[in-house]
Amino acid sequence: MILHATHTHLYPGQRGTISAIDALSDLPSNTKCLVEFGDGSAANATISRHDGDWRLHTSSYRTAAGTDIPNRRWLVRIEQDAGRLRFRILRKLSATDAG
Repeated sequence: MILHATHTHLYPGQRGTISAIDALSDLPSNTKCLVEFGDGSAANATISRHDGDWRLHTSSYRTAAGTDIPNRRWLVRIEQDAGRLRFRILRKLSATDAG
């Protein structure tokens, strides 16, 4: 599964699409995936369901311009839209957020 982001990094409000999964009901509750960014860089990630919410944990990576981005945890909304799965980053999770 690949999450396609349009920018070089994730941030609250960022939107993108999810490939290789056609329906929200087919999305496993805990799975490894890849986040591909608009500049061609990519990060390994895990997406998981926790207490009804979706969380995305990205590993550290380097943008095409050479900026190091640390690993991060995000609260994510996933929705079915016109036959495609789409995601939206809601907020960055802190180290004290459960799960």
